Amino acid sequence: MRDASLVLVLALSLAGCASVDDDDSAGSAGDDDDAAGCVVDGSGGSGGAVAGDWITVGGWSTEGDAAPDYEVYVYAPANLTGPAPVAILTANPVEPDRGEIERMMTEYIGYPDGLDAWAEQHGFLLAFVAAGFVEQGRLAFRFGFDENFMAAAIDAIGSNYDIDRNRVHLFGRSGGGRVAMQMAEVHSARLASIMSLAGPNPFDGPPDWERPVAGLFIHDVADPVVSRTSVQASVNAFEDGGAFVETFFDYTGGHDWDSPQVEPRLADFFGRMCR
Repeated sequence: MRDASLVLVLALSLAGCASVDDDDSAGSAGDDDDAAGCVVDGSGGSGGAVAGDWITVGGWSTEGDAAPDYEVYVYAPANLTGPAPVAILTANPVEPDRGEIERMMTEYIGYPDGLDAWAEQHGFLLAFVAAGFVEQGRLAFRFGFDENFMAAAIDAIGSNYDIDRNRVHLFGRSGGGRVAMQMAEVHSARLASIMSLAGPNPFDGPPDWERPVAGLFIHDVADPVVSRTSVQASVNAFEDGGAFVETFFDYTGGHDWDSPQVEPRLADFFGRMCR
């Protein structure tokens, strides 16, 4: 597990929406508005390809071992209509190349159908922000450098696709969940919500954010890697910061991504959250 200064990526307002507790440890704080009443803030972007596409965002490399340009992989379902909500995966591909990232999005996560099928079913624009430098064959975020790229990536997505800027979400598992939480602190003005599956706590107290970001926290008490104490500390930090929070602590997937348990809840939570 990496510390906050350099975290391997894997793996998503006061997002006020009514709580749907599917777990007796779930809780909430903040507003009670329904996402259906949220104001749509369309980006008006166009030109992006249907299905999988790469967007290059130049000018972000800061070291010689970084990729020449940072990139964003976008999966746009053919039936998607804008302004569309955006779900951004924070994850660590095994190999930092385009093919591996595409396979991660379409095969590895959400097996056997892939996260692309999830996006098609639930009406989300799906994205992966390929920022950071290569360490031990994997992409790694450098906090102090790369976190600002998330804002540039969201802008790039919004220039190429018509997205709802009030419904941008981050999600990740393990270290990706930790990155999603850290990004929520840095980019709270941009994000509606995050989901962390077994992400370790990155905070010493409430996040130092402009505005609270809603959070869904999923964890198996039998997880052999990340403890319930660590996940609960993240929940407490979000709640202490005024955020709307839901938990699913009856999860039985260990430290893994179990699609039947995770993906319906992910779609439901993101569908109710807005900035």
